[in-house]
Amino acid sequence: MKFTTAAFVSSLAVLSLVSLRLNAEEPPKRDTATLLFETPDWSKAPVGTTITYDYSRQTYGSTEYGEHFDDTASVSVTKGETAESRKVDIQLFTGPHRRPTGTFESTTTNPILLLIFENNIQYLAGLFHANPQHFKSAIRKAWREESVIEDVSVNVGGKTVPGTRVTIHPYVNDEHKDLMKGLDGMTYTVEIADSVPGEIATIDIHAPADGAPKFSETLRFKAAATP
Repeated sequence: MKFTTAAFVSSLAVLSLVSLRLNAEEPPKRDTATLLFETPDWSKAPVGTTITYDYSRQTYGSTEYGEHFDDTASVSVTKGETAESRKVDIQLFTGPHRRPTGTFESTTTNPILLLIFENNIQYLAGLFHANPQHFKSAIRKAWREESVIEDVSVNVGGKTVPGTRVTIHPYVNDEHKDLMKGLDGMTYTVEIADSVPGEIATIDIHAPADGAPKFSETLRFKAAATP
């Protein structure tokens, strides 16, 4: 089974994000589409690189949110059609938690972001017996209209590097939020850094409740093996 990056991005409807029109006299404004889905990610990941990530899903105070587990994910890149693109194979989790991912042909961006978001969307759809498209649409709208973009220091393997954080809260105004069992405050945060192979440093998804999360899901860059 094979996927193109464009097809997978389209499944989350992010290709419909339109960059803000810029005034020539103003400094360029950053937007989520450019940062996460249009800027090439492989400058620090030459052909033959394998990137590994630590993953954790934690649930607190109730079994209704499903099991918690720790696992790993890996991204292996080979030659793409252009210097900026890679053919990408991903192993998302191991053993009974492993998810089918297929191959991403000649992509300039790291598909692990879309796969983690898709995994979360399928989790929510199963938990609430809902249409996944509802959550995809909410995330698309939040990326387009409500994302907060910040320059931050990112912790990568115990070292601090310059990076960018993108944060959204897609369900706070959802018309069905009263049915979301306290997860309507779910926050999605992506931290990227140019110095990190594959750009993705951290993906953090959590739902706070009275200062403590009811649910958290994190993916963190662990290491990269280069040829």
